[in-house]
Amino acid sequence: MVLELNQEGIIYQKDAYEWNSLSSYTVKKMIGESSLTVYLILFFKDGRELLEIQLDWLENSESILDQMEIYASFFQIQFNGIEKKEI
Repeated sequence: MVLELNQEGIIYQKDAYEWNSLSSYTVKKMIGESSLTVYLILFFKDGRELLEIQLDWLENSESILDQMEIYASFFQIQFNGIEKKEI
């Protein structure tokens, strides 16, 4: 498993990020003529550099965004919206 969201936090490439370490998140969609690249961008409370996780290669990328919305709401993590950029 490369990416997992659970009640403890987010596990991404063997690193764990607890929900209480996040301040907010954004979804970024890069739109090309024949492609769409989707990122989940995490912002941290402690000033750590943001983390961009590319989602479009995952089979369940839409469910990841749905799960993120549920956990973020429960743990009171702000959603900064969807950023769309044409490339």
